[in-house]
Amino acid sequence: MADMTQIAEKKANPVGLFFKAIGNYFKKFGTAVANGDASVKLSLIVCGAGYWRRKQIIRGILLTFLEIGVIAYTALIGVGYISKLPSLGTVQQEVVYNPDTMKNELNDYDNSLLILLFGSISLVMIIVALIAWMSNEITVYNLQKDAEAGKHINTFRDDLHDLLNKKFHITLLFFPILGIIVFNIFPLIVMIAVAFTNYDRKHMPPAFLFHWVGLKNFKSLFSNSLTMTFGYSFGKILAWTLLWAVLATATTYIGGIILSLLINFKYTRFKKMWRTLFVITIAIPQFVTLLMMRNFYADTGIVNTFLQKIGFLGFLKDIGLISTNYIPFLTSPGWAKFSIVMINI
Repeated sequence: MADMTQIAEKKANPVGLFFKAIGNYFKKFGTAVANGDASVKLSLIVCGAGYWRRKQIIRGILLTFLEIGVIAYTALIGVGYISKLPSLGTVQQEVVYNPDTMKNELNDYDNSLLILLFGSISLVMIIVALIAWMSNEITVYNLQKDAEAGKHINTFRDDLHDLLNKKFHITLLFFPILGIIVFNIFPLIVMIAVAFTNYDRKHMPPAFLFHWVGLKNFKSLFSNSLTMTFGYSFGKILAWTLLWAVLATATTYIGGIILSLLINFKYTRFKKMWRTLFVITIAIPQFVTLLMMRNFYADTGIVNTFLQKIGFLGFLKDIGLISTNYIPFLTSPGWAKFSIVMINI
């Protein structure tokens, strides 16, 4: 009964569980600092100290070099960019005369885009480094407890063996996840940040600076008479995008379940054939499928021709659903949306 209560609490209060997990994490860190031996406490300064104490020399060296690299980058590069993030730069590019070379040269100017990019990278790196620093302290404390309990402590070779066997999923997923973060998520975050600046053709780096303007762009977008049409169109597009997301997800999810139930139904014959046909539809390149759909649902395509021959188009025209001699599957906004949902299924 107590287990059921705990499960219900987890489902009912995910936000509370999130903050509770953060609190437990800090609690573990505090316990490690308070109860750890000298090598664990020294790991607060030199990250590899706790590993050296447990004979994990290579792991300790790698983490120490990583720590030195993070500190060096933050001190030499990161702090400079982070300090300029609030203003996004103050010195604009200019051509100045250098009396030493007797030539016109560019001054030491600020680049707002680079400040935003590297400032954001530096902030994220510092946050990740702090989390890794705390995790490292918890890890070396756990190693201390394992040593005191007489348990086996992995060598560097053991760690490599685990990464290729027991923890191989981590090895496989590390680089794809890193690539998604670097090439998808982070550029998206930077572009979202640019939306809160006055970046435009008149404020384009490196020749010009741009600055933070908060929500001014969004207010102007939906209130300025020159952009009211765009605001209206944006609202309609947003509504359709959300509707499409719901319909596309729900129909494919429910449709997939129904298809699997039908194929696995005990009275269904030729199950392997139906599975093969389904896989073939996935294997066909999408551009080929789209070309077929365009020919199928064109105003003079196969579907309209068939419906006209059986008299269905005349019936739709009589009841007022269409005003032409064909169904505008791809040429009418309303019918096109319906067609997209059906084709997606």
